[in-house]
Amino acid sequence: MLAPIAPSVPVQPLLASAATPGSGAPVDAPAEFRARRPWLVGMALSLVPAIFTGLGFGLAAANGLDERAQTLGAAAGATLSALVGLLVMWRSRPSTIQFGFRSPRDLAKTWWLAPALVVPFVVLAATGVTVSGALVPGLVWLSLAAGLNEEVWFRGLVLAVFRPAGPRYAVLASSGLFGLLHLTNLLGGKSLGYAVLQLLFAVLFGVVVALLVVHTRSLWPAIGIHAAYDIAAYLGGDVLNTAAVVGLSVQCAILAGYAVVLWRRLPR
Repeated sequence: MLAPIAPSVPVQPLLASAATPGSGAPVDAPAEFRARRPWLVGMALSLVPAIFTGLGFGLAAANGLDERAQTLGAAAGATLSALVGLLVMWRSRPSTIQFGFRSPRDLAKTWWLAPALVVPFVVLAATGVTVSGALVPGLVWLSLAAGLNEEVWFRGLVLAVFRPAGPRYAVLASSGLFGLLHLTNLLGGKSLGYAVLQLLFAVLFGVVVALLVVHTRSLWPAIGIHAAYDIAAYLGGDVLNTAAVVGLSVQCAILAGYAVVLWRRLPR
C-alpha cells in the first residue's frame, strides 16, 4: 500500500494515443501513450493511487477512528482510485483490452507464473498470521483493492506512457516510479531503514509484474499476484523482525532469479 502524498496534477491533456484509428496499429496491440514529457506524465499518474489511498486512511485517522476503520478508509480510497483509473482507460483511445484486461497469453514462457505465486507463501511461512480476526476482512478488501488499483495505474497507464521507448525501458521506468512512491511510507512513521528496504523490494517486485504484463499481454496475473502478496504481508503484521528479514531474503532471491529469466526473453 502507498502512503499519502501531495495532490496530483491533471494529466489527460498531456497524453496522445499511439494507436489511433487509421494508424495501422493492430487492434489488440499493447496500449501506448505518446507524451511530450513522459517522465512528467508518468510521475503525475503515479501520484494518483497514493493520493486516494492516503486520503481514505488520513480522513479516518484525523477523525480519531480505530485501526479497523483506518484500514477500511484506505481500502475505500484504493477502490475509488482503481475506478478512476479504469475510467481513464475506458475514455482513452486504446481499449481496455489493449491495456491488459484480457486472458493471459504465452503462460508457458513465464513458467506458468509459478515463481511469483510462491512468494506469498514464503511471506506467510516467515511471519505467520499475527493480526486480530477483526482486522482480517478490512485487510483482505484493502489488499484486493490495492492490487487492482496499483496495477491499473502502474502496469496499465504508466507502463503505456513509457512503452514507446521499448519494453525494457518501460519496465524499468515504471518500476522505478513504483519503488519511489513507497518512500511516502516515511510520512506514516516508518523508519528510514524500513522505507529503503521497501523501496528496493518494490522496484524488484515491480520489475517482475511489469515483465509478466509484457509477456502475457494481460494485467490479470499482475493483479492477482499483487493482491495475494499484500494479503500475506498484512496478515503477517507488516513488521520487520528477524523472521521477516529471512523471509524477505528468500523472496528477493526468488524474484531476482525470475526477473532475470523473464528479462532475457524480452524482445530488444
